[in-house]
Amino acid sequence: MKRFFVYTGILVLAAQAQAQVRITPEFKAAVAKYDIVQTFHNGYAAVCRDGKWGYIDSTGTEVIPCFIPRKYDVCTDRQDYGFYRDNGYVRDFADGMVAVAKEVSGAQQSYDRQLKWGYMDATGRQVVDYIYDEAADFSEGLAYVYNDTCCGFIDKTGAKVIDASRYAADGAIYSFHNGLACIMKGDDNGAKYGYIDRKGNEVVPCIYDEAHDFAQGLAAVAVYKEDDNDDMFPYVYSFIDTKGNKQFSLKQGLKPGQFHDGMAWVTADERQFGFIDTTGAETIARHYATDEVAMTRFVSDFSEGYVMVGQETGAAGDTATRVYRLLSKQQVLLPFAVDGNVHQGLALNDKDGKFGFVDPEGKQVIPCQFDYTQPCVTGELLNASYVFNQGVAAVRKGGKWGYVDLQGNTTFK
Repeated sequence: MKRFFVYTGILVLAAQAQAQVRITPEFKAAVAKYDIVQTFHNGYAAVCRDGKWGYIDSTGTEVIPCFIPRKYDVCTDRQDYGFYRDNGYVRDFADGMVAVAKEVSGAQQSYDRQLKWGYMDATGRQVVDYIYDEAADFSEGLAYVYNDTCCGFIDKTGAKVIDASRYAADGAIYSFHNGLACIMKGDDNGAKYGYIDRKGNEVVPCIYDEAHDFAQGLAAVAVYKEDDNDDMFPYVYSFIDTKGNKQFSLKQGLKPGQFHDGMAWVTADERQFGFIDTTGAETIARHYATDEVAMTRFVSDFSEGYVMVGQETGAAGDTATRVYRLLSKQQVLLPFAVDGNVHQGLALNDKDGKFGFVDPEGKQVIPCQFDYTQPCVTGELLNASYVFNQGVAAVRKGGKWGYVDLQGNTTFK
């Protein structure tokens, strides 16, 4: 009986965390006071007021006050994207926790600044003090942290549960996926990768020359092959399961991504991409192009049965035009252009420099009325907004941030 109530409680909390946002008069009034609002993640969204960041829940209630400072002002305006943000100290909620940073040096220049990281929970309580030089997002109840006295994983109380000091971080931040975290031994000249479980046991030995995180029960691992065939990727990649068993291998010279929606991209040159399924079969041939600036990994992943791919049209070379469309798993390339993947049934599209949302049938569900225009918000490219999650997308209109729901209702006046 006790297990039943514990499990039920977990389900209730999970349901609350992913509650759909409703644009009510109360929510509109709550959002109107912020200068910037961001996409909801795990039930919470980052918001900015008077140069300080905080977080709201799905009702618009400010659960963490706006006290987190913006990083520094380096505004690079680009008309082709033109949509930037300062997310220097701001992270998304993950697993009910959020990493927050505190400036400890007092320096004015970004390259001189020193941060210490800690964690807050969804009530705004400081669970872990500002003591870490590195602090990853929580995943599966654990987070990787580092300082002079600690290198390993902590739980949500801040207690150290895994000592990872015998592993080299190599600039990477470890995180758990499907119960395992990818770790490394050695240095750049002789690094070997493997996986540990949530108790710190090395369940997949460090024998690989490259390794990726698990996704959908599979992870890509690689063995270096030194020869004279001039491959961009002189590796043989294989996918293993969570027990370390090899499921299939790819042809030498092919580099894969992670599995999403049962598909993973593959490429030989990071210019043309295809997709494999979970058996290793290349079901979509490698001839789709990418946008190396806008894409976070040079190519998008499948989402809700579709992926955004590009094809060059017109003359070859510098004058070529790249058009992005949705491609289904059945290799049906939809005839209309888009600017983003499908999320909650809608994809971003544009017309006359304004942005809206279209469904996979080509119907313009939300008119093109939002913009990527000045004044820009400083920092890195804002590729996390204009994406639906929990029933709303963070958008910008007339210099003001707000939300739009799946029916086209907005928080704008």
